[in-house]
Amino acid sequence: MSDHKQEEKEKSWGERCSYKLDMVLSRLDRIVSMLFHTKAVLTTEEAAMYLGITTGHLYRMVRKFNIPHTRPTNGKIYFRKEELDRWIASRTEVSEILETADTVSAGDEKDAEAPMTDMYIN
Repeated sequence: MSDHKQEEKEKSWGERCSYKLDMVLSRLDRIVSMLFHTKAVLTTEEAAMYLGITTGHLYRMVRKFNIPHTRPTNGKIYFRKEELDRWIASRTEVSEILETADTVSAGDEKDAEAPMTDMYIN
């Protein structure tokens, strides 16, 4: 077999593997998503995955009491999914209100500096 044919064969094998891996990861994402719908209480790792943040960031938020959580035995941290959903919704509403206020004030005062409201949200 020539080197050219061997390269093409390896390339197509790699493409097939990449495609199959993408399919498996897509299915895994759907399964994880379905599992979140069945659980009422999440661990720290699950909550971080649910929110799309790192566990380190989540621990910092817990330490600053920026996110609803519970420690039933003063040890492990748990998160009620329902409370996380409400927390996400409240943060979204605040962001939308601030964005609306920014566009209104920007229209009134074209020369003024943009407000630094985003700094206080995060």
